[in-house]
Amino acid sequence: MTTATTCPFPSTSWFEAVGEAARKDEETFRKLGFIDTTLGIEVVAGEGAARDRTFVLRFGAYSLDEAREVAAAEGVDFTLRASSAAWEEMIRNIRENGGADLRHTLNYLHFGVIDLRAEDQLKADLFFRVNGSLQAFFDASANIATEFPG
Repeated sequence: MTTATTCPFPSTSWFEAVGEAARKDEETFRKLGFIDTTLGIEVVAGEGAARDRTFVLRFGAYSLDEAREVAAAEGVDFTLRASSAAWEEMIRNIRENGGADLRHTLNYLHFGVIDLRAEDQLKADLFFRVNGSLQAFFDASANIATEFPG
């Protein structure tokens, strides 16, 4: 079911709406395991985006605890950085398919489309440990009416 309210991406309200949608499917997250991590999401300006935007998402146990927009992603385990066009393509694909197809998963896109940044290898490895849960989180956006303002 789609949310009645349209949420702009990128925005704190969009991440919070996805968090609420994901919370309704707690069983999936319990099967995938804990997602205790804090990550940065960087949306690089370009086509469709007027300026760079950075968000910090803090997860605890099986759900999103906090989403906030920040000047820089500091104190995070890792950051996922991509162009606004890349994020939009992934989110549109999730919406069209009810979840990411194989060429639009975070795991696939981190090879050349999404830049994975971390202070050290252990923090970079955390991305791979929680990747399934993060993908399920983003897949929950299939139920969010999303707009992509320029």
